[in-house]
Amino acid sequence: YALSGLSPCIDAGTMDLPEGISLPATDLAGNPRVWGGSVDMGAYEFNPVSIGESRLQPQTVTRMAASPNPFTHEISITAQLETGVSVRITVHNLLGREVACLMEQTNNRLSLTSLQWDGRSSTGENLPAGVYLISLSENNKPVAILRVVKE
Repeated sequence: YALSGLSPCIDAGTMDLPEGISLPATDLAGNPRVWGGSVDMGAYEFNPVSIGESRLQPQTVTRMAASPNPFTHEISITAQLETGVSVRITVHNLLGREVACLMEQTNNRLSLTSLQWDGRSSTGENLPAGVYLISLSENNKPVAILRVVKE
């Protein structure tokens, strides 16, 4: 188990421990227990992953969530978008084939965007039940991928 980037448990823990009790240096997965100056609730600490990004630039954090998952008719997708980048949100089947493009635009301000996907392809075809990957790309680089299940 791991906390998602949108979990309310992030930074919601307390450092106020009873006398004689100390916080371990790592969580159960071996990650640093205190990340970003605050402790998370639960046995696992949220540790954002970035590749080639400086941790000194907090505006580069990108987050995405979808619910309900699994879904039958429609799924809501929420994404925190970066400022001044080309944004693309797409849906892929497990073979890696793009089956739908949900958003393609240049984002001019940091924003939280919500959109719906009805489980159909870009051509309007009702896609079969199965596992799909929703990908958020910024400037043609994938920054977040969610696995969703259509029933």
